[in-house]
Amino acid sequence: MKTAGSSLLRPILLVFFMTARLMAAEPEYDYTIITTEAAGAPTLKLEAGMQQVLGSVNGRRLDYQEPQAQAYIQKLSVDFLPYVIFSKKIIDHPKFFELARSGMIDRKNGEYIVPENMINPAGKLLLRRKVIPKHLDVFITSHCNQGKTALRQIDDFIELHPGAFTTTIHYITTFRDFGIDSQFGPEEIREDIRQLILQQDFPDSFMEYLRLYRAGVSFEAAFEQLNIDLQAIKSRQERGVELLRQDFERCSQLAINQSPTFIWENQVMLVGASAFRDFLGSTAAPKQARIGAPQASADQKMVAKAFVSSNCQYCRWFTDVYLPELKARFDQNVEFEILDIAVPENQALRMEMQKRHGVFGDSIPEVFLGEKEFVGRDEIEADFESYLIQLLENQKGLSQ
Repeated sequence: MKTAGSSLLRPILLVFFMTARLMAAEPEYDYTIITTEAAGAPTLKLEAGMQQVLGSVNGRRLDYQEPQAQAYIQKLSVDFLPYVIFSKKIIDHPKFFELARSGMIDRKNGEYIVPENMINPAGKLLLRRKVIPKHLDVFITSHCNQGKTALRQIDDFIELHPGAFTTTIHYITTFRDFGIDSQFGPEEIREDIRQLILQQDFPDSFMEYLRLYRAGVSFEAAFEQLNIDLQAIKSRQERGVELLRQDFERCSQLAINQSPTFIWENQVMLVGASAFRDFLGSTAAPKQARIGAPQASADQKMVAKAFVSSNCQYCRWFTDVYLPELKARFDQNVEFEILDIAVPENQALRMEMQKRHGVFGDSIPEVFLGEKEFVGRDEIEADFESYLIQLLENQKGLSQ
Protein backbone atom coordinates (compact mmCIF):
# COMPACT_ATOMS: atom_id res chain seq x y z
CA MET A 1 0.00 0.00 0.00
CA LYS A 2 1.37 3.44 -1.00
CA THR A 3 1.67 6.06 1.67
CA ALA A 4 2.11 9.83 1.48
CA GLY A 5 5.60 9.40 2.93
CA SER A 6 6.70 6.94 0.25
CA SER A 7 5.35 9.25 -2.48
CA LEU A 8 7.41 12.13 -1.12
CA LEU A 9 10.49 9.94 -0.61
CA ARG A 10 10.64 8.74 -4.22
CA PRO A 11 11.49 12.16 -5.83
CA ILE A 12 13.93 12.93 -3.01
CA LEU A 13 15.79 9.67 -3.67
CA LEU A 14 15.73 10.37 -7.41
CA VAL A 15 17.32 13.79 -6.92
CA PHE A 16 19.90 12.26 -4.56
CA PHE A 17 20.97 9.57 -7.01
CA MET A 18 21.07 12.00 -9.95
CA THR A 19 23.25 14.38 -7.92
CA ALA A 20 25.52 11.51 -6.88
CA ARG A 21 25.90 10.45 -10.50
CA LEU A 22 26.79 13.99 -11.60
CA MET A 23 29.31 14.30 -8.77
CA ALA A 24 30.87 10.97 -9.74
CA ALA A 25 31.09 12.03 -13.39
CA GLU A 26 32.87 15.29 -12.57
CA PRO A 27 36.23 14.47 -10.94
CA GLU A 28 37.64 16.77 -8.32
CA TYR A 29 40.87 18.42 -9.42
CA ASP A 30 43.74 19.51 -7.18
CA TYR A 31 44.65 22.28 -9.62
CA THR A 32 43.61 23.78 -12.95
CA ILE A 33 46.00 25.18 -15.55
CA ILE A 34 44.42 27.76 -17.84
CA THR A 35 46.43 27.54 -21.04
CA THR A 36 46.41 27.39 -24.81
CA GLU A 37 48.17 25.36 -27.49
CA ALA A 38 50.63 28.21 -28.10
CA ALA A 39 51.81 27.87 -24.45
CA GLY A 40 52.30 24.10 -24.61
CA ALA A 41 55.95 23.93 -23.48
CA PRO A 42 55.59 25.98 -20.26
CA THR A 43 52.38 24.08 -19.47
CA LEU A 44 54.28 20.78 -19.61
CA LYS A 45 56.92 22.24 -17.31
CA LEU A 46 54.26 23.34 -14.85
CA GLU A 47 52.66 19.91 -14.80
CA ALA A 48 56.03 18.26 -14.20
CA GLY A 49 56.75 20.79 -11.44
CA MET A 50 53.42 20.08 -9.75
CA GLN A 51 54.20 16.38 -9.59
CA GLN A 52 57.71 17.03 -8.35
CA VAL A 53 56.71 19.48 -5.60
CA LEU A 54 53.28 18.19 -4.54
CA GLY A 55 53.60 14.49 -5.30
CA SER A 56 50.64 12.60 -6.73
CA VAL A 57 48.11 15.31 -7.57
CA ASN A 58 45.22 15.38 -10.01
CA GLY A 59 45.30 18.32 -12.40
CA ARG A 60 43.58 19.39 -15.58
CA ARG A 61 44.12 21.78 -18.47
CA LEU A 62 41.43 24.30 -19.35
CA ASP A 63 41.62 26.16 -22.65
CA TYR A 64 41.49 29.89 -22.02
CA GLN A 65 38.58 30.31 -24.45
CA GLU A 66 36.25 28.02 -22.48
CA PRO A 67 33.58 29.80 -20.39
CA GLN A 68 34.92 28.53 -17.06
CA ALA A 69 38.42 29.72 -17.96
CA GLN A 70 37.08 33.11 -19.03
CA ALA A 71 35.30 33.42 -15.68
CA TYR A 72 38.61 32.82 -13.87
CA ILE A 73 40.42 35.27 -16.18
CA GLN A 74 37.92 38.01 -15.36
CA LYS A 75 37.84 37.27 -11.64
CA LEU A 76 41.62 37.14 -11.24
CA SER A 77 42.57 39.70 -13.93
CA VAL A 78 44.76 37.07 -15.58
CA ASP A 79 47.21 38.67 -18.00
CA PHE A 80 49.45 35.71 -18.91
CA LEU A 81 49.21 32.01 -19.72
CA PRO A 82 49.69 29.36 -18.46
CA TYR A 83 47.99 30.27 -15.17
CA VAL A 84 47.60 27.89 -12.20
CA ILE A 85 44.63 27.86 -9.81
CA PHE A 86 44.52 25.42 -6.91
CA SER A 87 41.41 23.89 -5.41
CA LYS A 88 40.48 25.07 -1.92
CA LYS A 89 41.66 21.78 -0.44
CA ILE A 90 45.29 22.74 -1.19
CA ILE A 91 45.39 24.15 2.35
CA ASP A 92 45.20 20.56 3.62
CA HIS A 93 48.33 19.53 1.73
CA PRO A 94 51.28 18.89 4.10
CA LYS A 95 53.51 21.25 2.10
CA PHE A 96 50.98 24.09 1.83
CA PHE A 97 52.39 26.40 4.51
CA GLU A 98 55.98 25.77 3.42
CA LEU A 99 55.06 26.67 -0.18
CA ALA A 100 53.05 29.71 0.91
CA ARG A 101 55.91 31.01 3.09
CA SER A 102 58.37 30.62 0.21
CA GLY A 103 56.09 32.53 -2.17
CA MET A 104 55.27 29.58 -4.41
CA ILE A 105 51.57 29.81 -3.56
CA ASP A 106 49.66 33.05 -3.18
CA ARG A 107 46.03 34.06 -2.66
CA LYS A 108 44.17 36.39 -5.01
CA ASN A 109 40.47 37.27 -4.90
CA GLY A 110 39.68 34.18 -2.84
CA GLU A 111 41.66 31.72 -5.03
CA TYR A 112 45.01 30.05 -4.41
CA ILE A 113 47.37 30.56 -7.36
CA VAL A 114 51.00 30.25 -8.48
CA PRO A 115 52.42 33.81 -8.66
CA GLU A 116 53.71 35.06 -12.02
CA ASN A 117 57.32 35.30 -10.82
CA MET A 118 57.23 31.54 -10.17
CA ILE A 119 56.20 30.73 -13.76
CA ASN A 120 59.05 29.99 -16.16
CA PRO A 121 58.82 32.82 -18.72
CA ALA A 122 59.87 30.66 -21.68
CA GLY A 123 56.90 30.34 -24.01
CA LYS A 124 54.63 32.47 -21.82
CA LEU A 125 51.65 33.97 -23.66
CA LEU A 126 50.87 37.54 -22.63
CA LEU A 127 47.19 38.56 -22.53
CA ARG A 128 45.51 41.97 -22.48
CA ARG A 129 48.24 43.38 -24.73
CA LYS A 130 47.69 44.98 -28.10
CA VAL A 131 49.16 42.93 -30.94
CA ILE A 132 52.02 44.69 -32.74
CA PRO A 133 52.17 42.85 -36.09
CA LYS A 134 55.57 41.51 -37.15
CA HIS A 135 57.47 43.22 -34.36
CA LEU A 136 60.13 41.66 -32.15
CA ASP A 137 61.25 43.05 -28.79
CA VAL A 138 64.64 41.76 -27.69
CA PHE A 139 65.85 42.00 -24.07
CA ILE A 140 69.61 41.55 -23.55
CA THR A 141 72.64 42.60 -21.60
CA SER A 142 75.04 44.15 -24.12
CA HIS A 143 78.13 42.18 -23.00
CA CYS A 144 76.32 38.82 -22.87
CA ASN A 145 77.62 36.33 -25.47
CA GLN A 146 74.19 34.74 -25.86
CA GLY A 147 72.70 38.19 -26.40
CA LYS A 148 75.27 38.86 -29.13
CA THR A 149 74.44 35.49 -30.69
CA ALA A 150 70.76 36.38 -30.73
CA LEU A 151 71.45 39.71 -32.44
CA ARG A 152 73.53 37.90 -35.07
CA GLN A 153 70.63 35.47 -35.66
CA ILE A 154 68.27 38.41 -36.16
CA ASP A 155 70.75 40.13 -38.48
CA ASP A 156 71.24 36.98 -40.58
CA PHE A 157 67.51 36.34 -40.81
CA ILE A 158 66.64 39.86 -41.89
CA GLU A 159 69.40 39.72 -44.51
CA LEU A 160 67.72 36.62 -45.99
CA HIS A 161 64.19 38.00 -45.53
CA PRO A 162 64.26 41.80 -45.78
CA GLY A 163 61.28 43.43 -44.09
CA ALA A 164 60.27 40.21 -42.29
CA PHE A 165 59.87 42.10 -39.01
CA THR A 166 60.90 45.20 -37.11
CA THR A 167 63.03 45.05 -33.98
CA THR A 168 63.48 47.04 -30.76
CA ILE A 169 66.39 46.20 -28.46
CA HIS A 170 65.94 46.63 -24.69
CA TYR A 171 68.62 46.31 -22.01
CA ILE A 172 68.40 44.37 -18.75
CA THR A 173 69.66 46.24 -15.68
CA THR A 174 68.58 46.93 -12.10
CA PHE A 175 67.96 50.47 -10.85
CA ARG A 176 68.61 50.92 -7.14
CA ASP A 177 68.46 53.88 -4.77
CA PHE A 178 72.19 54.47 -5.11
CA GLY A 179 72.89 53.54 -8.71
CA ILE A 180 72.46 51.00 -11.51
CA ASP A 181 73.52 47.34 -11.44
CA SER A 182 74.28 45.22 -14.49
CA GLN A 183 75.61 41.70 -14.94
CA PHE A 184 78.97 42.83 -16.34
CA GLY A 185 79.42 46.03 -14.39
CA PRO A 186 79.77 49.75 -15.17
CA GLU A 187 81.31 49.39 -18.65
CA GLU A 188 78.31 47.34 -19.76
CA ILE A 189 75.96 50.03 -18.43
CA ARG A 190 77.84 52.67 -20.44
CA GLU A 191 77.58 50.48 -23.54
CA ASP A 192 73.84 49.94 -22.96
CA ILE A 193 73.36 53.72 -22.86
CA ARG A 194 75.37 54.24 -26.05
CA GLN A 195 73.33 51.61 -27.88
CA LEU A 196 70.01 53.04 -26.68
CA ILE A 197 71.00 56.52 -27.93
CA LEU A 198 72.11 55.09 -31.27
CA GLN A 199 68.91 53.07 -31.65
CA GLN A 200 66.72 56.11 -31.07
CA ASP A 201 68.70 58.95 -32.69
CA PHE A 202 70.84 57.15 -35.30
CA PRO A 203 68.59 54.26 -36.42
CA ASP A 204 70.20 53.97 -39.87
CA SER A 205 73.59 53.27 -38.27
CA PHE A 206 72.42 51.16 -35.32
CA MET A 207 72.56 47.65 -36.84
CA GLU A 208 75.90 48.34 -38.50
CA TYR A 209 77.27 49.54 -35.14
CA LEU A 210 76.11 46.27 -33.55
CA ARG A 211 77.93 44.30 -36.25
CA LEU A 212 81.14 46.22 -35.54
CA TYR A 213 80.61 45.82 -31.79
CA ARG A 214 80.20 42.05 -32.16
CA ALA A 215 83.39 41.98 -34.23
CA GLY A 216 85.32 43.52 -31.33
CA VAL A 217 85.72 47.02 -32.78
CA SER A 218 85.93 49.70 -30.06
CA PHE A 219 83.04 52.12 -29.84
CA GLU A 220 85.38 55.04 -30.69
CA ALA A 221 86.56 53.32 -33.87
CA ALA A 222 83.01 52.29 -34.75
CA PHE A 223 81.73 55.85 -34.38
CA GLU A 224 84.55 57.14 -36.56
CA GLN A 225 83.84 54.52 -39.23
CA LEU A 226 80.13 55.39 -39.19
CA ASN A 227 80.75 59.17 -39.14
CA ILE A 228 78.99 59.60 -35.79
CA ASP A 229 80.17 62.43 -33.57
CA LEU A 230 81.22 60.99 -30.21
CA GLN A 231 80.41 64.31 -28.58
CA ALA A 232 76.82 64.04 -29.88
CA ILE A 233 76.47 60.75 -28.00
CA LYS A 234 78.00 62.14 -24.80
CA SER A 235 75.62 65.12 -24.84
CA ARG A 236 72.68 62.71 -24.79
CA GLN A 237 73.85 60.71 -21.73
CA GLU A 238 71.08 61.94 -19.44
CA ARG A 239 68.39 60.91 -21.88
CA GLY A 240 70.17 57.60 -22.41
CA VAL A 241 69.93 56.90 -18.66
CA GLU A 242 66.21 57.66 -18.79
CA LEU A 243 65.77 55.21 -21.72
CA LEU A 244 67.63 52.61 -19.66
CA ARG A 245 65.29 53.24 -16.73
CA GLN A 246 62.30 52.71 -19.00
CA ASP A 247 63.76 49.36 -20.07
CA PHE A 248 64.26 48.43 -16.41
CA GLU A 249 60.57 49.14 -15.77
CA ARG A 250 59.56 47.00 -18.77
CA CYS A 251 61.70 44.13 -17.52
CA SER A 252 60.26 44.43 -14.01
CA GLN A 253 56.69 44.45 -15.29
CA LEU A 254 57.26 41.33 -17.40
CA ALA A 255 59.56 39.55 -14.89
CA ILE A 256 62.38 39.44 -17.46
CA ASN A 257 65.86 38.82 -16.04
CA GLN A 258 67.51 36.49 -18.54
CA SER A 259 69.49 37.52 -21.62
CA PRO A 260 68.34 37.06 -24.30
CA THR A 261 64.55 37.15 -23.93
CA PHE A 262 62.22 37.84 -26.86
CA ILE A 263 58.62 38.98 -27.19
CA TRP A 264 57.00 38.44 -30.57
CA GLU A 265 54.13 40.71 -31.61
CA ASN A 266 53.83 41.92 -27.99
CA GLN A 267 52.36 38.55 -26.94
CA VAL A 268 54.63 35.47 -27.16
CA MET A 269 57.68 35.27 -24.88
CA LEU A 270 60.75 33.18 -25.73
CA VAL A 271 63.85 32.77 -23.57
CA GLY A 272 67.33 31.87 -24.79
CA ALA A 273 69.16 32.06 -28.12
CA SER A 274 68.48 28.39 -28.94
CA ALA A 275 64.73 28.78 -28.35
CA PHE A 276 64.70 31.80 -30.63
CA ARG A 277 66.69 29.97 -33.32
CA ASP A 278 64.13 27.16 -33.29
CA PHE A 279 61.34 29.72 -33.39
CA LEU A 280 62.80 31.43 -36.47
CA GLY A 281 63.11 28.21 -38.40
CA SER A 282 60.04 26.31 -37.20
CA THR A 283 57.21 25.75 -39.64
CA ALA A 284 55.36 24.24 -36.68
CA ALA A 285 55.17 27.55 -34.82
CA PRO A 286 51.64 28.80 -34.07
CA LYS A 287 50.19 30.95 -36.84
CA GLN A 288 50.32 34.07 -34.68
CA ALA A 289 53.97 33.35 -33.93
CA ARG A 290 55.45 32.67 -37.38
CA ILE A 291 58.17 35.08 -38.39
CA GLY A 292 58.61 35.99 -42.04
CA ALA A 293 59.23 33.32 -44.61
CA PRO A 294 60.15 29.75 -43.60
CA GLN A 295 63.77 28.67 -43.82
CA ALA A 296 62.80 25.26 -45.17
CA SER A 297 61.03 24.86 -48.49
CA ALA A 298 58.48 22.15 -49.23
CA ASP A 299 61.12 19.98 -50.94
CA GLN A 300 63.47 19.99 -47.93
CA LYS A 301 63.29 17.17 -45.42
CA MET A 302 62.31 17.66 -41.81
CA VAL A 303 64.29 15.74 -39.21
CA ALA A 304 62.77 13.57 -36.48
CA LYS A 305 65.05 12.39 -33.69
CA ALA A 306 64.07 9.09 -32.07
CA PHE A 307 65.77 8.02 -28.83
CA VAL A 308 65.69 4.24 -28.26
CA SER A 309 67.39 1.41 -26.39
CA SER A 310 68.26 -2.11 -27.56
CA ASN A 311 66.74 -3.48 -24.32
CA CYS A 312 63.32 -1.90 -24.88
CA GLN A 313 60.56 -3.96 -26.53
CA TYR A 314 58.58 -0.86 -27.52
CA CYS A 315 61.71 0.58 -29.13
CA ARG A 316 62.00 -2.58 -31.24
CA TRP A 317 58.35 -2.13 -32.22
CA PHE A 318 59.15 1.44 -33.25
CA THR A 319 62.28 0.64 -35.30
CA ASP A 320 61.18 -2.73 -36.77
CA VAL A 321 57.42 -2.35 -37.24
CA TYR A 322 56.18 1.24 -37.05
CA LEU A 323 59.08 3.09 -38.67
CA PRO A 324 59.41 1.00 -41.90
CA GLU A 325 55.73 1.56 -42.65
CA LEU A 326 56.07 5.29 -41.96
CA LYS A 327 59.18 5.57 -44.12
CA ALA A 328 57.42 3.87 -47.02
CA ARG A 329 54.98 6.80 -47.16
CA PHE A 330 57.00 9.77 -45.92
CA ASP A 331 60.62 9.00 -46.80
CA GLN A 332 60.73 11.94 -49.26
CA ASN A 333 59.63 14.36 -46.55
CA VAL A 334 61.20 13.26 -43.26
CA GLU A 335 64.59 11.98 -42.20
CA PHE A 336 64.54 9.80 -39.07
CA GLU A 337 67.62 9.76 -36.82
CA ILE A 338 67.70 6.71 -34.55
CA LEU A 339 69.77 7.46 -31.45
CA ASP A 340 70.66 4.77 -28.90
CA ILE A 341 70.64 6.29 -25.42
CA ALA A 342 73.38 3.87 -24.35
CA VAL A 343 75.74 6.22 -26.21
CA PRO A 344 76.59 9.06 -23.77
CA GLU A 345 76.52 11.73 -26.49
CA ASN A 346 73.01 10.67 -27.51
CA GLN A 347 71.75 10.72 -23.93
CA ALA A 348 73.23 14.20 -23.47
CA LEU A 349 71.47 15.36 -26.65
CA ARG A 350 68.22 13.83 -25.40
CA MET A 351 68.43 15.71 -22.10
CA GLU A 352 69.14 18.95 -23.96
CA MET A 353 66.12 18.41 -26.22
CA GLN A 354 63.91 17.60 -23.23
CA LYS A 355 65.02 20.83 -21.58
CA ARG A 356 64.35 22.81 -24.77
CA HIS A 357 60.86 21.33 -25.11
CA GLY A 358 60.05 21.71 -21.40
CA VAL A 359 59.57 17.96 -20.76
CA PHE A 360 61.07 15.47 -18.34
CA GLY A 361 61.22 11.69 -17.94
CA ASP A 362 63.01 8.45 -18.80
CA SER A 363 60.37 6.67 -20.92
CA ILE A 364 61.28 5.43 -24.39
CA PRO A 365 60.93 5.38 -27.32
CA GLU A 366 60.95 9.17 -27.34
CA VAL A 367 60.59 11.07 -30.63
CA PHE A 368 61.10 14.80 -31.23
CA LEU A 369 59.70 16.49 -34.31
CA GLY A 370 59.04 20.21 -34.77
CA GLU A 371 57.78 21.68 -31.52
CA LYS A 372 56.51 18.40 -30.05
CA GLU A 373 57.73 15.31 -28.24
CA PHE A 374 56.07 11.87 -28.34
CA VAL A 375 56.76 9.17 -25.75
CA GLY A 376 55.82 5.50 -25.69
CA ARG A 377 54.01 3.26 -28.14
CA ASP A 378 50.48 4.45 -27.33
CA GLU A 379 51.24 8.15 -27.81
CA ILE A 380 53.38 7.64 -30.92
CA GLU A 381 50.83 5.34 -32.51
CA ALA A 382 47.93 7.69 -31.70
CA ASP A 383 49.39 11.13 -32.45
CA PHE A 384 52.70 11.14 -34.32
CA GLU A 385 51.49 10.56 -37.87
CA SER A 386 48.68 13.13 -37.68
CA TYR A 387 51.14 15.72 -36.36
CA LEU A 388 53.60 14.91 -39.13
CA ILE A 389 50.87 15.38 -41.77
CA GLN A 390 49.94 18.72 -40.15
CA LEU A 391 53.56 19.90 -40.37
CA LEU A 392 53.81 18.88 -44.02
CA GLU A 393 50.62 20.75 -44.84
CA ASN A 394 51.92 23.84 -42.99
CA GLN A 395 55.24 23.61 -44.78
CA LYS A 396 53.57 23.29 -48.16
CA GLY A 397 51.24 26.22 -47.47
CA LEU A 398 54.05 28.47 -46.22
CA SER A 399 56.27 27.80 -49.22
CA GLN A 400 53.60 28.81 -51.75
